[in-house]
Amino acid sequence: MAQNLLDMVCRQFEGGTDFNSALRVGLETVSGKQWRGADILFFTDGMSNVSDQDLVGEWTDFKKRTQSKIYTLIVGSDTAGGLEKVSDHTWLLSAGTWDVEGSPSNIIKLIANG
Repeated sequence: MAQNLLDMVCRQFEGGTDFNSALRVGLETVSGKQWRGADILFFTDGMSNVSDQDLVGEWTDFKKRTQSKIYTLIVGSDTAGGLEKVSDHTWLLSAGTWDVEGSPSNIIKLIANG
């Protein structure tokens, strides 16, 4: 599982993510179901910004109501682009060589432990 995650992280998608749209679609997807304690993982290069504060509030309400958590993994950037406002934990991984503190090991352990 850890190798699959690392393979995914190392791929380049060049998708030009709009964080507001991605968060809106994500919220619409999970809001129609009876989620309880769901963990949501947001992968991105950090090249966007969260500007919709109402949307941030909606995610905060959803997380409180369902006891869900959002984890964000940002690869190749030193900024979260506002995702730290909705995330319970945000990892910033530079595109260079990872050391012990900068490695994805914490998020891999978190995912593996469910």
